[in-house]
Amino acid sequence: MAGEAGVAAFGVIMYISFVYESAYLGYAQGIAPVISFNYGAQNRKELHNVFTKSLVFYGMTGLVVTLASLAFASPLAWLFTGYNQSLYTLIIHGLRLYALSFTISGFPIFVASFFHCTQQWAGGGCHLCLSILFELIAILVRPLILGVDGIGISVDAANVAALLLAIWFWKQNQSKYGY
Repeated sequence: MAGEAGVAAFGVIMYISFVYESAYLGYAQGIAPVISFNYGAQNRKELHNVFTKSLVFYGMTGLVVTLASLAFASPLAWLFTGYNQSLYTLIIHGLRLYALSFTISGFPIFVASFFHCTQQWAGGGCHLCLSILFELIAILVRPLILGVDGIGISVDAANVAALLLAIWFWKQNQSKYGY
């Protein structure tokens, strides 16, 4: 749809997103033993405490990463493509569209991890939907409606769908697990 320059621009944006989202993944993996321990010990108070602090962590870092991505779109794009003005411009535009996904992308990552730690099938379901199903649907449908900009916001749409699924799973299991 955007030619080889569009593919290159999207590749750069994905590299940048991997750096940011590695913090989300690192936190989810680091907190997993704490969640599992408190779940196994049936310590609902501490499970609720960890759950709440994790939501705050993801909310705050999501906001910071989104703002940083918007503020530093130009230098980040220049690092990869300072030699090609048209590619540089594509990356800046695409990163600004994609950056909105950082606001909420940590939540579905945490949900999948949390449910895996509490031995619930929902963890796999959230991960499968986020990683494959929602992104595939968004990347196929959004560009048909919005053109090239639809590619940049396809991840945003997938993350919103994953967040809604996560909220539904949380609500379904809240009383059972006490978080």
